[in-house]
Amino acid sequence: MPEQEGIETTQALRKEVAGIEFIGMSGWLGGEFLEAARKLGAQAVPVSADVLLAKVAEVLRSRP
Repeated sequence: MPEQEGIETTQALRKEVAGIEFIGMSGWLGGEFLEAARKLGAQAVPVSADVLLAKVAEVLRSRP
């Protein structure tokens, strides 16, 4: 992302919209950024098209 990191974007979104759920993707699988993402509620999931579609459907079904 040219303007800010994904973690910064996540924090900004959470401040703007309470309870927002979103799906983010990254090529980083470890290190300090993954730990920071986990503290914000991220889950590390190997991504295939089927896994991504299932996660999108899950998030949409959980909305009121």
